[in-house]
Amino acid sequence: MSDNVLTGLKELNAKLVKLDSKLAAKTLKGAMMFATGPTVKEMKLAAPKGKRAHRTHKGRLVAPGFLSRSIVRRGALGKNGYGLKIGVKSEAFYGVSFLDKSITVTSRKGKKIKPYTIKADNWFKSRFEKNQAQILKRFKDKLAQRVAEAVR
Repeated sequence: MSDNVLTGLKELNAKLVKLDSKLAAKTLKGAMMFATGPTVKEMKLAAPKGKRAHRTHKGRLVAPGFLSRSIVRRGALGKNGYGLKIGVKSEAFYGVSFLDKSITVTSRKGKKIKPYTIKADNWFKSRFEKNQAQILKRFKDKLAQRVAEAVR
């Protein structure tokens, strides 16, 4: 990260602290959602899609593309300020637990099976890492715009 980006964020933070706490949280959330939007869209397009319906670990039959529809962003206000997480819904945990990493399957529902390997696609983490600079730039620009609107 370049120092001028951090300097700009420090100045914006000073202005943000002067705002009402609810307005500041709303401003931060809006900027974070805006900044991560293109990356989440790219992740959804890159998510592996099967050709047949399959059952989740809960036994629910889901159509192909369930993983891409399960990618979510969640924001929360915590002790250290507002934070945003990008991940998958719990029923689609396999997307980042197995498909983003290489694993070898040796059993299924307690039965031993012929081992097979699921090769890593690295579709999730690589998209985030590739777009980090873009996310930061979009966040800074949108936050500056939203803080300016809130100050008026």
